[in-house]
Amino acid sequence: MSSNGHIHVCARCSAEFNSPTAYPPPGWLWRGSQLYCDACAGLVADPIDDAQPPFAPDDPDDLPAAVIMVASGALMNLTCPNAEDIDIEDIAQALSRICRFAGMTRDFYSVAEHSVHISRRVPPEVALAALLHDASEAYLGDLTRPLKAVLPDYKRIERRVERAVEEAFGVDLHLDCIKAQDIDMAIIEAHRLMPADKWYWGSAPDQPRQRIECWHPDEARRRFLERFHELTAPADRKEAA
Repeated sequence: MSSNGHIHVCARCSAEFNSPTAYPPPGWLWRGSQLYCDACAGLVADPIDDAQPPFAPDDPDDLPAAVIMVASGALMNLTCPNAEDIDIEDIAQALSRICRFAGMTRDFYSVAEHSVHISRRVPPEVALAALLHDASEAYLGDLTRPLKAVLPDYKRIERRVERAVEEAFGVDLHLDCIKAQDIDMAIIEAHRLMPADKWYWGSAPDQPRQRIECWHPDEARRRFLERFHELTAPADRKEAA
């Protein structure tokens, strides 16, 4: 097959799909950090999604306490979090200082900036959930996807923190449109910030219109909080604006 710009390679059978713009190709799916063709996608489990079953209300409380102090000075038990533990100022502080891709980027690029971008790529009615989709990382840190896949207890704890965030802000963090934009944004970020390697990242086209500015942590915190207050402002204030 002759290349016409972008070569997508199946991680299982090495089949190639050449396309100028479409990503992923029709029927191709991500499983963990790897892309699989339509023939192989159903044969390989996503190590992230399948590391643990979905959160259940009767999930046994069999994990020892893991108490941390957050930026506000409050104490939080990571293995048994409550909505009352969640504070947007703590989230903004931490996410603005956590670098994506385990800090392996050419320039500092925060989870807070990533979150603001995701919130602008989804329908307005789910923008708040998109802004907060990585809020658990404010308390647990940003582990790489391959590492999460081999830490099942981490996944349980992460889901508990996510449930506390969802209850605190009245959102659903696991909407398909958010996950799709999260994956798409990760590819854009990899193009701009990481070494080029089609065998690891795939070869999705970059999206020049999407800006990656690498905000300073203080700027990232400010913009994250501005976006939060914009999305949570009363309707009359939004209309006046």
